[in-house]
This record gives sequence, structure tokens and C-alpha cells, in this order.
Amino acid sequence: MAEAFAVARLRLPLRDLMPSVSAKIRDHPERMSLPSVVRLLTATGRGSLFYNDLFEICGEQLNELTPSDFATYIYEGGRHGLRTRHLLDAALARAVELLPQMGLGDVMRVWQGFIRFSRDRREFYKAAVSRVRPEIGRLVVPHVLLAMRVARDLNLQPEFVDLHAACATELIMKMDSLSLAESAQCLALCAFSARYRAQAQ
Repeated sequence: MAEAFAVARLRLPLRDLMPSVSAKIRDHPERMSLPSVVRLLTATGRGSLFYNDLFEICGEQLNELTPSDFATYIYEGGRHGLRTRHLLDAALARAVELLPQMGLGDVMRVWQGFIRFSRDRREFYKAAVSRVRPEIGRLVVPHVLLAMRVARDLNLQPEFVDLHAACATELIMKMDSLSLAESAQCLALCAFSARYRAQAQ
């Protein structure tokens, strides 16, 4: 039902439903399967709703999450910033461990989930850059911009200077199809550092 409310953008019914669901999860966590909890995370995330119980259950069972469910957990946690920072920090080592088992889509969801505090999560990005760099040409523009943002934030590492250049090249090739917002974001990410002046021009 929560998913149906989220798909239909019925935020108020979803908000009204979740306290009872959250109470059931808190009182009887053994009755709720992890995939169901992850689906609830997605539904509440779409409705811009935060329920700590859902995140805590996943956080306590990180080793039981499939790579795809783990990626969803990190992605949804990233929506909530400081409220989930401690949980995502605790999941950092597991993210690096699961990286070889993730598809590119899952890697990019974790990339996006961790991005708000990317400098503190450089361990993941350093492990993931070798997966993302060869695939830049296959990424959709929002994902290229995400890669570029991390490359800007971690610009003291040579591999991220190279990633930034690859992202800039890809965006130049797609220039005619970029929206105004995407173009502005691209320029902001290029002009941030003197090291990227060539890409900005």
C-alpha cells in the first residue's frame, strides 16, 4: 500500500499510514523481511518522509542486504543528510566490500547517496573510480554530473583530475542536448578550481 501511495504521489495518506507500520516494525522486527523494509525506504523517500526505524533495521543488518538493496539503503539515506550521516558512515566499509558485486546502476546510486559528504567517504570513491571512469560514455547526464562533482571535491587525487576531464569531454559532446540547468551545473563544477580552467573554457 505504501508503494501505491508513493507512485500516486499521495503523500498525506502515506504519512498517515507509516506511524502504524513503523510501530509494528519497532515492536516485531523479526516479522518484517529486509527487502520489504527497503521497499518502504523507497516509498517514504519518494514522499520525502523520514522514518528512523526503517534505517536502523537496515543499518543493523548490513551484511544481510543484497548489493542492490544495500545501494537503495545508501541512496535513500543520502536524501536525508545529517539525519542519516552516522548510519551511512557506518556502512562505508561494507560499500567498498560490495562494490565488485554491484552493477553500474547500483554503483551510481551509492555514489549519489554518499555525495553530500564525499570528502569523508573518499574511501568508497577511490575504490569506485576505476568502475565509473571507463563507463562515462554510457552514463546519463545527471550521473556524469554526479561523477564530475565528486571529481571536483577530490581534485587533489590524480585519478579524479582524470575523471573530471573525462566528464567535461563527455558533456561537451552532449552540449546541444543539455538543459539550461545542466549547463549551469557543468560550468559551476568546472570553474570551482584553477586546475579545471581548461575544461571550463
